[in-house]
Amino acid sequence: MTKCGRVIAKTLGLFGGLDIVVNAATIHRFGTVLETETDLDTRNQCMMMNVGSMYMYLMAHLGIPEMKKRGRGSILDIASVRGYECQRGVPAYSASKGAIYNVDGGLLPGIGVQ
Repeated sequence: MTKCGRVIAKTLGLFGGLDIVVNAATIHRFGTVLETETDLDTRNQCMMMNVGSMYMYLMAHLGIPEMKKRGRGSILDIASVRGYECQRGVPAYSASKGAIYNVDGGLLPGIGVQ
């Protein structure tokens, strides 16, 4: 089971259901594209993308079916203005925040948001 799956399972065990998913996670490391060439830095950039956007997608993926069982629910994804406007030295961070806006836009039609 993934970390996200364990969070959902623990929540279901404690509260008997799921009403809301609040995603507010990030890793913020500095460095331009040219400054992040080493394997370690590449891993760090991938980690920022995973934590900053992929985990939010997974929490929605796992949480939506549980909320549908209750007939209601909300997802609150907290991003950053950097998703719209990049700041020098943080391209991966900005990309991860921009991805949140696109993931949210893609989720809504597929789940019948009212």
